[in-house]
Formats: sequence, C-alpha cells, structure tokens
Amino acid sequence: MGRHIEFISHTSTVVLGLHGIEVTPPQHYSGVISPTFTAVADLGLSGTSSGTAVPDITVLPVSDGVSGSASGSGSEGSLVPLNVSATLIDPSETITGIRISGLSNGAILTDAAGNQLPQVGGVYSFASVAALAGVHVKSPDYLHGTRSFQVEVDTLDTAPGLPSSSKTTSFAGAVTVVAVADGATFSGP
Repeated sequence: MGRHIEFISHTSTVVLGLHGIEVTPPQHYSGVISPTFTAVADLGLSGTSSGTAVPDITVLPVSDGVSGSASGSGSEGSLVPLNVSATLIDPSETITGIRISGLSNGAILTDAAGNQLPQVGGVYSFASVAALAGVHVKSPDYLHGTRSFQVEVDTLDTAPGLPSSSKTTSFAGAVTVVAVADGATFSGP
C-alpha cells in the first residue's frame, strides 16, 4: 500500500520505500512543487547507501467557484434592492462574470433611478459583484409575491505557465414583493 505525505515544506524525509507516495499540496495551491526526497538503504555490514531526488510535481489550477446568495424584498410599486453575494472559495481566483436570468411575470432589473438595464434574451450580465451595486428589481404594478431567479458566477484560477481552469457556479435567488393597499377613489356630485 502506498504512503501519503502531506506537503508542508519543500523538503520531506521518508524512512521507508518511495513506491506509491502521494504529495498533497497546501489548500488552493497551483504551480510547480520541487520537494527533495532522500532515500537511505541499510546494506547490513556494508553500511548504508543513499540517494536524493528532486522531482518537479505540477499541481494544475482547479477553480473552486463561489459561495453565493441572492435576495431582495420590498413593497409593491417600488424598486426592490437586489442583494447578491458571491464570495470566492479560493481568494486567489477571479470572478470573470455574473449573469442573472429567469425573472418572471414581467419583472426587470433597473439601476437606482429605475432605468432598465441592458439584457439579451432575458439574461442580465455583469463584470463583477461591485457592478451589482444599486441594482433593483421592478415588478409590474399590482403584482406581488415571491419571484425566483437564477444567478450564475464565472470564476477563473490561473498559475504562471500552466493552463487555467474556469468554473460556473449557479444558485437560485428570490425577491419578495409585499402587497400594498391602494385605497379607493370616490367620485360623485
């Protein structure tokens, strides 16, 4: 059975045979590791013999994505602030894009002034989480209840000289619009 060594520094010492060793890099590491392995053999009366190897171990980037949530709540007939959170699991990665889709029943995304944001086929695209600041949901008048929608966040993990890795993380969001009584109008003589 192989031996497992957790990689802590660039030098590891193994007392038994080297066959089947696994090296575990630090969490979220990508790049080249060059640990030093030294093997010592007991030759009995002849003494010992040793050899050293410094293999390059390439750890490819793997994007971990984000942990995310999205919600909003407000009153019917008003702009409802949209709160989207997307936190990188590996802080060395980059968010490369965010898409919001699936708004139902005529709801749209607007800026804080109520101007509709550009969209293609019902998909709103943003370059970063910061670009979502001031985004609101506008529902048609007299429409209330909970509306679900979908958020997709693209991430990229890179390391110099190695192929990059990307991942899309999807999660559902919900906006709750509370009904507001409009009152009655009267006319007459």
